[in-house]
Amino acid sequence: MNTTFRLRDLGISHLDYVFNPAGLPLVNKGDNKGGTTSVLVRGSAGSGKTTLALALAHSIAKHHGGVVLCLSTEFSAAEVVFKAQVLGLQDGTVFAWPGKEDLPAGTILVQSLSVLDVADKIDGSVSRKIATFDALHGLLEPKEGSYIPPVRAIVLDALALPDTGDEEGILRERLLEMIQALEHRGISTIVVEEAAPGASEWAAFVVDIVIELLLVPDPDTGELNRKLACRKCRYAFSIPGPHNYGLDGLRPAVWPNILSFIDSTPELKIQPLPMVVPCHSPDDWTFFSSGGIALSQYDRTNLQLHWALSVIPGATLVHAECGPMSVVTSSKLSTSVPDSEGPSSLGWTILRLAKDADAKLCIIGNLEALTNRQSWQVPVTHMLEALARAGLVVMVHGDSTQLAAIAPISKFASGGKMNAQRWLPIYCRDAERWIAAFHLCRRTKSPDSPLAAFTQLWNAQSVEALAALKPIVLAGRQPDAEDWVAWQLIRDLSGETVKVDSGPGWDARPTAPGLALSLGNAWPAAHLAFNGFKNENPDPNLKVLWSCVQAVVAQNPHAADSIARHFEVEHDLRIFGSVCRGLALTGRMAEADERIRQLVTQLSMPDWFRERFQAELRIVPGNNELMLEAKERIGNLALMPEIPLIHRAEIQFNLGVVQGLLQEPAEAASRYQAAFQLNPDLACAKEKIASLHVPLQSERPNP
Repeated sequence: MNTTFRLRDLGISHLDYVFNPAGLPLVNKGDNKGGTTSVLVRGSAGSGKTTLALALAHSIAKHHGGVVLCLSTEFSAAEVVFKAQVLGLQDGTVFAWPGKEDLPAGTILVQSLSVLDVADKIDGSVSRKIATFDALHGLLEPKEGSYIPPVRAIVLDALALPDTGDEEGILRERLLEMIQALEHRGISTIVVEEAAPGASEWAAFVVDIVIELLLVPDPDTGELNRKLACRKCRYAFSIPGPHNYGLDGLRPAVWPNILSFIDSTPELKIQPLPMVVPCHSPDDWTFFSSGGIALSQYDRTNLQLHWALSVIPGATLVHAECGPMSVVTSSKLSTSVPDSEGPSSLGWTILRLAKDADAKLCIIGNLEALTNRQSWQVPVTHMLEALARAGLVVMVHGDSTQLAAIAPISKFASGGKMNAQRWLPIYCRDAERWIAAFHLCRRTKSPDSPLAAFTQLWNAQSVEALAALKPIVLAGRQPDAEDWVAWQLIRDLSGETVKVDSGPGWDARPTAPGLALSLGNAWPAAHLAFNGFKNENPDPNLKVLWSCVQAVVAQNPHAADSIARHFEVEHDLRIFGSVCRGLALTGRMAEADERIRQLVTQLSMPDWFRERFQAELRIVPGNNELMLEAKERIGNLALMPEIPLIHRAEIQFNLGVVQGLLQEPAEAASRYQAAFQLNPDLACAKEKIASLHVPLQSERPNP
C-alpha cells in the first residue's frame, strides 16, 4: 500500500493549501527511499516557472536531507542564485555541479546542458529531449574517483517548446522511464515546460502533479495578473483555482480561496470570543458564538454597533481600510495589500494578523471601494464568510446599497436584517438583588431612608406584615438618583415587577443604568446598554452593564474577568451577582462560591442566604447535572421554617422554575402556588400560574 507524507513548507506561502489535506503529497511507491513525487510546472515566458520549481525542489530535498540538481539549457548558477534570493534562501545555497561534500540539506547544484553539448549536437526537439534524459542519467551514475552528491530532487528546466510533428508517444515513454528510475532512487522530479497556445500537453499524462502559471488580464484594468492553477494531482484532492499568485513581503505567495478548506483546517481557526447584540425585543439576540458577519450601515444608523462591539472585553481588533492599496492594522503590525492581488490575499492578510495578535473582531471599512470592481464582487463574499468561519466576528461598515450583496450572509445588520435567536429568560428571584438593594439602601442620605423598609421586608414573618409595608413601599419615591434606584429595588423585592424599560423616556433616565445593574438579569437592560452607545464615551455605568451582559448572556470569559476586576477595585455590590454568574457560566463555579461565602460573611448575613445564593447559581438550563443539584439544594432550603417569609416565597418560586425546566410541570405549578400563598404580591408567581392555566389558590399554607 502506498503511504503519503504531506510536505507543508514549500517555499511559497500558502501553496500547501492548494492540496487537501494541506501539503504536497510525497508518496512512497514501494521501494524508493521515502516519499517522492513528479511535478510538471508549465507557463509562458516570465510567469515564474523556474522560481516555483526551485522552491518545490529545495523543500523536498531539504525534507529528505539531500540536495537539488538543477539541469538547464538556459540558466547559469548566477541566475539561479537570484531566484534563490527571491525565495529567501540563505547565501551559499547555490553551487555549480557537483558541489562538494557535506553541503547543507536543500543546497541547489546547477548544471548547464550546454556544457554537456546536448543542445548543439542533436537536431530536433524530440532528440534533444531524449538526449537530456540520457545526460541526466549520466550525471547521476557514479564514476570511479568522482563524487556524486545525495540528490533527492531534480529540476529539469530543459524542455523547450515542441516541434511540429513531435512523436509524443516516444517522449512520454522515455519521460516515464526516467521518472520511475529516479523514484526508485528516492529522487523527485520537477519538470519545467514552456507553454504556448495550442501546444501539446504530452508531459501532463506522465507526472503526478501539474501546476500551470498564467498571466490573466484584469477585467477592470486590463493589467496582467499572475495566477496559479493546479490542473492535476494524482494522490490528493486539489483546489484547481486559478489562484492569485504574487509577492507577499517580497516573497512569492499564492492565495487560495480560504472558504474552500477553512472548515477542515483547524490550524487556521481562531478561538472565537462569544458576543451578543440585542435585536428587536428584550428576548431576541444575535449571538456571535463562533464568528459571524455584522453590517454597520452608516446611512441608516450611527457608529453604535462599532462602539458597542469594540469595547466588549477580549475583543482585540484588526482593522482593514479598503482601497486600491488596502491597509490592515492590528495591535502588533500594519501592512498593505494591493487590490490587484484579489480578495483572497486580503483575507489571508487579515487572518494572519488576527492570529498573530489573538484578535477576535475585524472591522472592515470602505469595502465598497473594492466591491465596485467586477473581479471582487463574488469572491469578497467568500472572503468574509471564510473569516467568519475561522472564528472572527467581521463588522463591515458601508452604505446599505453597496452592502446589499453581503446582507444574505450577515447575522446582524444595523437598521436592517437581523438573525435573532430567541433567548428564554429564566426569570428567577435571584438572591443577588437583596445584596444590591442592601448596598444602595445603606448609601442613601434622605431622612426617609429605604433601609428601614428593606429591614422590615427581610424580617417580615406574615402576609399581614407584608401587606402593612405595601403603602410605605409604594410611597417611597425620592428625587435623589440613588434613592430612586433603591426604592425601585424595594418594590421589586416586595414582589412587584419592575422593568428597566417601563414608561416613556426610560432610556434617557440617568438613573436607569444603576437600576439595570442592580436588577441583574433583567434582560431589557441590554437594550439600555446597547442604545447608550451614542458616542465613543458612553456613561461608565452603561459600559459596566454592557460587560455584565456579555459575561452572563454571551458567557464571555474575558467579560467575566473584567467585571470581577472592576468589583475588586470599586466594591460595587450592584454587579456582584453578575460577577458570580459570569464566573459560574464560564467554568469557574468554585471561585464564584468562594466569593459568595466571603461576602456573606463580611456582611454578617445568615448562612442560609449563602446557601440560597450558591444554589441559584446552579440554575443553568441545558446543564442537567447542575440543574439537578440546584433542585436538591433549593428543595432543602424550602424545608427550613427559620427562613423569613419573603425569602421562602422566592425560594418556592425558584424551585418551581427549576422543576419547570426539568419538565416537571405539575410539581412546578405546586411550587408557584406555594410562592403565591406566602407572598400574594409576588407578581411573577401569578404570571406563572396563569400561564399554566391553573386557578390561584389564596389559602395560606400551614405553618
